Amino acid sequence: MIKKMTLLIFGILILSCTAADEEEVYIGRMEADTLVISAQAAGELLELAVREGDQVEKGQIIGRIDSEGLSIQKRQQLAGLNALASQKESALLQIDQARVQLNLNRETLGKTEKLLSMGGAAEQKRDELATQVSVGESSLRILQSQYNLILAQEAELYAGIDMTDLAIEKSSVEAPVSGTILNRYHSPGELVARGTPLLEMADLSVLDLYVYLPLRKLTEVKVGQSAHIEVSGASQTYSGTLSWIASEGEFTPKTILTKETRDTLVYEVKIRVENPSGELKIGMPADVTF
Repeated sequence: MIKKMTLLIFGILILSCTAADEEEVYIGRMEADTLVISAQAAGELLELAVREGDQVEKGQIIGRIDSEGLSIQKRQQLAGLNALASQKESALLQIDQARVQLNLNRETLGKTEKLLSMGGAAEQKRDELATQVSVGESSLRILQSQYNLILAQEAELYAGIDMTDLAIEKSSVEAPVSGTILNRYHSPGELVARGTPLLEMADLSVLDLYVYLPLRKLTEVKVGQSAHIEVSGASQTYSGTLSWIASEGEFTPKTILTKETRDTLVYEVKIRVENPSGELKIGMPADVTF
């Protein structure tokens, strides 16, 4: 679940240097999109191998939920498959035997009908063979239906095993992206339900800086434009890219807009800031100039 870290915005600070050289500085705070890692299985949390501040890689196994019950369930399913394999083999043997007998009875019936036409066989014998053929055909259909039922049960067991395997796989807690662990909500030994939040993390290699620009400044900036960023105590200055401008403005006081109050109308903008060294942190205030 993605959510934006809620942080206060410092607002706008305009520094006037001289009439000929005026620089407007806007102040905001660093933010990041955070991701909550939730349990995808229910049970006892056996392991949670990370703490706040730890770096994790995408796909890294960082926790484990008890899956012993699922393992037992899979063993039962495999035993059921073995039993069905025996039934399947027996059913095929019976089908083959019934088919051989039916073909033999059909062949005998054909010969008897020829003899009957030449007066060399009794009608009673022909009728008995015809009855045997009819019964054999019915028996073969029943055996085939039973075999099809076994196949359906086998397919259902295979599907169940696939579901069990998926559940066992989901009992491992995996990092969905690379990033930094921000919060840990549970500890090993606790019982968790499916969907229980376990950890909160964020990719801090790229941060977002939100600031407010006055209406008069809005016409001077555009998405894709570079911004100069300074952070107190940082070892370097940073360059960011304006990635979003709010479509609606905000102004105070919330009264009818007049010529005197329109300069209080401000628009929120977002600046993407590369942070490969990890020096910048969530919540850090920053000065922005365009």
